[in-house]
Amino acid sequence: MRLASSEQTLVEGWEWAIAQARSFVRSGDPVGDWIEASLPGRDAFCMRDVAHQSAGAQILGLRSHVKNMLRRFAEHVSGARDWCSFWEITSANLPAPQDYTNDTDFWYNLPANFDVLAACLRQYRWTGDRDYIHDPVFVQFYDRTVTDYVQRWDMNGDGLLEHLPQYGRRGIASYEEAITDICIGGDLLAAQVAAYEAYAHIQELRGYPQDARPYRRRAAVIRDRYNQMWWNPEARTFHSFMRQDGQLAREPNFGVNSLAMYFDLVQGVERADSVMKDLMQRFPAANVETQSYFPELAYRYGFHAEAYAALQHLFSPQLPRRTYPEVSFAVLDAIVSGMIGLSAQANRGRLVTLSRLDDQVGWVAVEQLPILDNWIELCHIGNDETRLSNRQGPAIRWRACFGGSEHVLMVDDIEMPATRSIGQYGQALSWVEINIPAGESRIIRRPRPHVGKTVERNSSRL
Repeated sequence: MRLASSEQTLVEGWEWAIAQARSFVRSGDPVGDWIEASLPGRDAFCMRDVAHQSAGAQILGLRSHVKNMLRRFAEHVSGARDWCSFWEITSANLPAPQDYTNDTDFWYNLPANFDVLAACLRQYRWTGDRDYIHDPVFVQFYDRTVTDYVQRWDMNGDGLLEHLPQYGRRGIASYEEAITDICIGGDLLAAQVAAYEAYAHIQELRGYPQDARPYRRRAAVIRDRYNQMWWNPEARTFHSFMRQDGQLAREPNFGVNSLAMYFDLVQGVERADSVMKDLMQRFPAANVETQSYFPELAYRYGFHAEAYAALQHLFSPQLPRRTYPEVSFAVLDAIVSGMIGLSAQANRGRLVTLSRLDDQVGWVAVEQLPILDNWIELCHIGNDETRLSNRQGPAIRWRACFGGSEHVLMVDDIEMPATRSIGQYGQALSWVEINIPAGESRIIRRPRPHVGKTVERNSSRL
């Protein structure tokens, strides 16, 4: 795995992240292949960290490690624990003693089941591994999460999970652990919507579209409720919590609102921009775990210069707690999924690219990158030209996207009509789609020099 770039700071940050992430890789223990994904020194991996480290781990080629950890969480859900799993599992394949006493006394953050479910779909999309769709252990976990888990933790029957004071550490309604009177966290709503949408997609992939429709409707109901009732017009961002008295907390929380963006809960480009700007102001005071998610978000929502500045912040050796495992894995994800804009759609055998370089980075290239059943090389020259090489594996379907509206794009210097659309995050896009056989490379570029690198934005979103 190698990255090259015109920007040496980026290369050095990548090399640090690769070395740091690899230091957390473990094999040969009773639990199987795993990655340290919790507070350092606990010899364990927890649900939130694994869900968020999995993308970086796939970039490192750690497919067996990711699948084993996610499957361990899936197999440990139990009715005796109200369909929770073990929040944190040790190398001995036991619940971490810091979090678990017995089935009636254990630490659990309620977004976790939903977060892991959504992460499983993301691993299928990147790898094409159909165990994520058909393995009975995974399928039972998905089914239990969207039915029994919701019913056990929805005390008033409104479709939302709540935390009551008598639960103590069992059933915390947010990943925010320092605030004790949270009844419902915005991150819990976001994870629930993401899980319902992921479950619906999985059901469609399994051939049961009739079972997908109710969960798409439930996701839409919660999404609409959040966007209508949780918006704080004075602060121009969203309320982060509902307190035990039913009131929405006024002070926004960086970690919670960043997860609402991470799970695409926020509707409307103008609101998304406003939330991102609020997060930028709060970023310096946030803890390093939640800071680590921000660069990928900023790239995703069109704030490319701010994203690179946040990456440079994470690169700094002076950053407190930089060795927390999430940080290095999140850096890899931010560079590949965010800056380089690479994603996969396994059910279509398709890769999608969208360069998001800012003025500080003239070009960037990654080599020996595992994705689907392939090893690829990908190079962006600014935001105007992309080369994709299919070094190993079957033919790839490649959708090469560019910001802005182009009528044609050049495929190996031959004009090809471009499709123009508005992306999910409000940006105008132009793209073509081609096949790349094994062992071959293609270059796709704009037909003329493109003035500036500003991505057009549109007030509607698809």
